[in-house]
Amino acid sequence: MIMTTKLIFPKLNSSGSILAVIFALLLASVIFFTNLGKYPLFNPDEALYAEPALEMLKSHDYITTSLNYVIRFTKPPLDIWAMVLSYKIFGINEFAARFPGAAAGYLTLIFTTIFTYKYLNKKTALWLCLIFSQAPLFITIAREAITDMPLTLFITIAVINFYTSLKEAKTPYLSYIMIGLAIMTKGPVGLVLPGLSLSIFYLLKGELIIAFKKINIVKACLIILGIALPWYITEIYITNGAYFKEFIIRENFQRFTGVVDAHKGQSWYHLVVFCLGFLPWSIFFPVILAKIFKDFKLKNNNLTGIKAIQNLITTIPIKTNNLIQQNPDLEIILLCLIQVVVTIAFFSISVSKLIPYTLPAYPFAAILLSYYLPKLTNKEFIGSCTFLNIIFGASYFILPKYFYKLRDTTPQINDFILNYLLFGFIATLICLGLSFSRQKKLSIIMFCLFSVLSITYFGIKGYGLISNIWELPIKNFAIALSNNQVPILIYDLRKPSIMFYAKRKILIPLNYQQFTNCLKLNHQAYIISKTKNISTLSQFTKIKLLKTDGLFSLFYYQN
Repeated sequence: MIMTTKLIFPKLNSSGSILAVIFALLLASVIFFTNLGKYPLFNPDEALYAEPALEMLKSHDYITTSLNYVIRFTKPPLDIWAMVLSYKIFGINEFAARFPGAAAGYLTLIFTTIFTYKYLNKKTALWLCLIFSQAPLFITIAREAITDMPLTLFITIAVINFYTSLKEAKTPYLSYIMIGLAIMTKGPVGLVLPGLSLSIFYLLKGELIIAFKKINIVKACLIILGIALPWYITEIYITNGAYFKEFIIRENFQRFTGVVDAHKGQSWYHLVVFCLGFLPWSIFFPVILAKIFKDFKLKNNNLTGIKAIQNLITTIPIKTNNLIQQNPDLEIILLCLIQVVVTIAFFSISVSKLIPYTLPAYPFAAILLSYYLPKLTNKEFIGSCTFLNIIFGASYFILPKYFYKLRDTTPQINDFILNYLLFGFIATLICLGLSFSRQKKLSIIMFCLFSVLSITYFGIKGYGLISNIWELPIKNFAIALSNNQVPILIYDLRKPSIMFYAKRKILIPLNYQQFTNCLKLNHQAYIISKTKNISTLSQFTKIKLLKTDGLFSLFYYQN
């Protein structure tokens, strides 16, 4: 039997649907903005953007970014500019640093919802509000002061606007602007990802040349380069070419082809992170992919090698367009599927890997989930829930054996993880019981409730717990030293938020030898380090332990 959206959303007229979507979006805003500034900056990622924005505000140098008052050749400054503006409006605090990212995440949800509402259907848009606003990784990154959420917003709008503009015989000027802004946010990837996805999409439809003729390549280049090129040229000129070597070569080419900053991962890394970041809804991806393959009638025709490739090239565009004529929704499904696959594949090929990289795939994955989830049969729902139940149950018993491998973990964090796994096991077990009892409506409601509680209770509680253990002691130490002019030295730590809270430059030795040299060059200094280093630092007779707070300790050195 087919489960429909009527199980969750009652029959709505046009005005009722619009009000329901607006209400759902307003509820979602609570998840993005509530207590946004409550917790300290997470190290190192958030501080690597919040601190350069603070230094830019102080120096009034809006061209070149710096970290610890040293030129930093990493990302273009658009996101940092947004943080500077936010500091001017809201003051210098965590809320202001995170507001641009949260706003970008919320706008991504709104834009994707409007697109789904207009080009698919109203109830799919309602499902999208529910599912997308409960994606753990998407919400977490949206509430952090990093560049990945603004990049996701710009790429999402660029892809969607390009598709809708060509569909309506318009020039996609907004897409060009968004690509320019994406390049100013994180570099060439802002052009490569949407360009690659859209090229494959129109190639599969047999309309690549037609699309290329419609985009007005001269205007596209003028707009994109007009937005991005002035700053790049200025920065490369100011730094005598150093920015080109460090950012274009190291941060892009070398990061894609080799390991940069020890950010190495297996080829399957991003696929696993993507699925974990969309739990519990990602458990339905295998069934949904099977439905997509069925809709597109993708079958093995027993051809291999060159003949198989030739067959694909000649038959796929014809078959695709025929299927789209029968079901126009499949055109959007194809667009979303390509964006998801291209994003995951692109960053999987890249040698350097980080958790947020695949975020631009999330809006399009949410559309796929929202469209196909109501079409699942009871049997498919039971199969997916059973698999999720097994994952939770097995993890509950197996994971404790590997807690010792987790970096900087504590008994409190370990207990929290186990409590969540137990909650997930019980919740999915209830869903299965209701499904087997033919209580489909209650089963889906229970699954939705499980997802909501995962974010609103466990997500918030876990975020606060980790923040209090990993970041709050560092913040308290730095603030206590902010009015003191004695040098601050950090040892065996990567905590750039110390600069943000101490509001001054700090000494950062890279190894033990540099640490001892710093001590020789300073008559006195405060030292912030890990508590586990007490025995090492106690070997210095002139270093005194002042305070210990969990994983971190504050020392005083006087020669």
